[in-house]
Amino acid sequence: MAGKKSILYLRYAAAFVFLVLFALSFSGFCRSCAYLMHVEFVPAVLHLAAGVSAGAAAVILCHFLLACCAGRVYCSVLCPLGILQDIAGFIPFAKNTARRDIIPLRFAVFGIAAGTLVSGSAAGLYWLDPYSLAGRSVSAVLWGATLPAAVILLISLWKRRAFCTYICPVGTLLGLLSRKSIWHLEISDSCVNCKKCLKACPAGCADPENRTIDNERCLRCMQCTAVCPVGAIKFVRKREKTSVNRREFIKKSLWTAAGFAAGVIAVRTSLLKKLLRTPDEKLIYPPGAGDADTFQRKCTGCLLCVKACPQKIIVPDKYGAGPVRLDLAGGFCRFDCTRCGDICPTGAIRQLPLAVKQRLAIAKAKFDPTVCIVYQEGEPCGKCARICPAGAITLRRGAPRFNARLCTGCGACRTVCPTKAFSINAIEKQQPLNK
Repeated sequence: MAGKKSILYLRYAAAFVFLVLFALSFSGFCRSCAYLMHVEFVPAVLHLAAGVSAGAAAVILCHFLLACCAGRVYCSVLCPLGILQDIAGFIPFAKNTARRDIIPLRFAVFGIAAGTLVSGSAAGLYWLDPYSLAGRSVSAVLWGATLPAAVILLISLWKRRAFCTYICPVGTLLGLLSRKSIWHLEISDSCVNCKKCLKACPAGCADPENRTIDNERCLRCMQCTAVCPVGAIKFVRKREKTSVNRREFIKKSLWTAAGFAAGVIAVRTSLLKKLLRTPDEKLIYPPGAGDADTFQRKCTGCLLCVKACPQKIIVPDKYGAGPVRLDLAGGFCRFDCTRCGDICPTGAIRQLPLAVKQRLAIAKAKFDPTVCIVYQEGEPCGKCARICPAGAITLRRGAPRFNARLCTGCGACRTVCPTKAFSINAIEKQQPLNK
């Protein structure tokens, strides 16, 4: 029995290690671990879509090759939301997912995700990317941010891996590649039809009566191999060629096309944009975000940057239903820091060299001398000039002089000003300073 369970224990160990690394990444204390999140599938796709990235292309290729060789290993080892659902599935009253494959639902959802992405928006993936959903669930306390993941985990208490089997677009895509993977699971003729595999399978893809396993939906959890009393379920390399089910192929294609059209329409009509932004409010975004529209199309709100920011000025959307933003009320963007752009796995926050970041205006400060204690009370101060890293504030006869052309909008002046004579205002687009 121990030998049969060895592959299951190996899967458990690998998933546990990755979950620990994931937790450390979002703890804010392990910067190196945060870079490991670049191995996630959807962030790599978005990073590649944001610009040419050899690293992102390599990650996507590795995921495709892994699925073609061994099936949906990503879902059982590298997907944080999948691992969290596995943990929730250990609750005694959790049941397995039904055996019936709901093709219309999962391929329509996949089409919607693809349609929004092709139209230049990651807004649809805000609710569908398993990595981002898991990130928000472990790092945010906002109701709107944690609600989607909370609903999925609650569903997993009822039907263990229903999201992975019926909804997740990543699982659907990798499943298509896994359908005829080189190494796949099969039930041999030695099966005694005890149905233990059927009871153990969280995805409902084992069918001992017909001696088949749906490798397209199989999550490679390896529960079936561990419980089979006669060792009838094994990885095999060769099998007989099977003909394509034309009716099933047409059905999947039509539902994917319908979802794709719906996704494109949602982006073109700005429906998703309205759902994922705060109306009539100008916000300040992290350095490298570009402009509001561009950033909102790329950010999936995983909140990795929120935990990584040393000044803690990157915060989730206040409604929990959109991309992150900067809150300069109690802090400022450090002049010597590029951490948010370095670790952003989707490319929504562009990775900038420090010299470029230091010349990038992310907002604009406004100086009000009617509030300044130097002008109004004649008291010496000069804190703003001493802390301004861009040299936009100088002292002349002890009084501050503000040059807006040199201001990067970092918010340092506002942070130290005792009377808040400086205010920081959003700009339409982040751009380099004029020399």
